[in-house]
Amino acid sequence: MIARWAAYFLSLCLSACWGGAGLSGSTPAGPGELSVQVDNGWGEVWVDGERLTDESPLNAWELPAGEHALRVLHPPSEGVFVDRVIDIRSNCMTILIVDAKDGRQTVEFAGDGPEDAQRCAR
Repeated sequence: MIARWAAYFLSLCLSACWGGAGLSGSTPAGPGELSVQVDNGWGEVWVDGERLTDESPLNAWELPAGEHALRVLHPPSEGVFVDRVIDIRSNCMTILIVDAKDGRQTVEFAGDGPEDAQRCAR
């Protein structure tokens, strides 16, 4: 009986110390957000085969956490600026900046403050 109470107490302590993670060490992942900006041009933004906007920028589109197929198309020239997998992090903003002239891509992560931004950038 004492061992059962000790295990229960330990699980409560671990849960409180690690923000509700309990003994499993993980919490359910919430959604994240995606923003896409095309410098020196514009493009259609597609995620997982679905067109989200016909003209960038795409601002704070909520997606489930995890990896997603991302394409940015420029219809008049039928060119593809971006064709990649992007990681959406729980409770974070994933920002993709694409330069239409040279194809350079930059991915940034943002949160709701300095500590959150550091967590998102990992």
